[in-house]
Amino acid sequence: MLNIFQYCTRLISISIPNSVREIEPFAFSSCESLKSVILSKSLEKLGYSSFSDCSSLEAITIPEGITSIEYATFIRCSNLKYILLPKSIVSIGESAFADCSSLQDVYCLCSEFPNCSKKIFDNSYVQYAILHVPTESIVKYRAWGFGSIVPLTDEDYVEKICKTPTINYSNGKISYSCDTEGVTFISEITCDDIQTFESSEINLNFTYTVSVYATKLGYINSPTAYKTLQISANNEDGSMLGDVNKDGNVDISDIVSIINIIAKQ
Repeated sequence: MLNIFQYCTRLISISIPNSVREIEPFAFSSCESLKSVILSKSLEKLGYSSFSDCSSLEAITIPEGITSIEYATFIRCSNLKYILLPKSIVSIGESAFADCSSLQDVYCLCSEFPNCSKKIFDNSYVQYAILHVPTESIVKYRAWGFGSIVPLTDEDYVEKICKTPTINYSNGKISYSCDTEGVTFISEITCDDIQTFESSEINLNFTYTVSVYATKLGYINSPTAYKTLQISANNEDGSMLGDVNKDGNVDISDIVSIINIIAKQ
């Protein structure tokens, strides 16, 4: 559907399921908070301007199988630092990565120079960025105007995916760990026990659902890990386990406090 998520300004991350084969024009255009995108491995087409003006997007890995990137697909993604283009790319449309002023590294696995306009990186300051291409193709790619062109290494051809995080809970605190070093954890916590009661006595037990994934510049985001925590409001000594703000009550303000504490971890 055309521009289905356009102007969703609070959207932070999106993982396109592998059943999706095409992203329509302007689908995610102007999603200014969108930082992380995982594209479907079955994707065959990216519509023009589909991720234009996503000013928080930091990295994009185009999946193998995509043969063309259309006009202005990632134009004005001003925080985009990392791009990986697969071997299957045949053509790149004009202004596809124009006005991407934060570019640092572009990895292009194509041995054959794609059919493209000289303006695909217009106003993206590529003279300060590094282009990684197959050794035998370095001369061909000088037309893109990058300040530095270096040969791809064997490691560059290996798909980098963050490992799935582990969720730990101890002494009233949640922590995350991951075998991939240097990752950032993006988590969400919901409480299943927010409801209305009519009885005169309520047994307080809270059920929290925690979800988290790991992200790192230059890597594909990890799969999402989930954990359900069931927490009783009272310890054996009668103290209130969920009374985070120490006001003698366990209520919605404590839930908000817990979420804020976790968010600062």
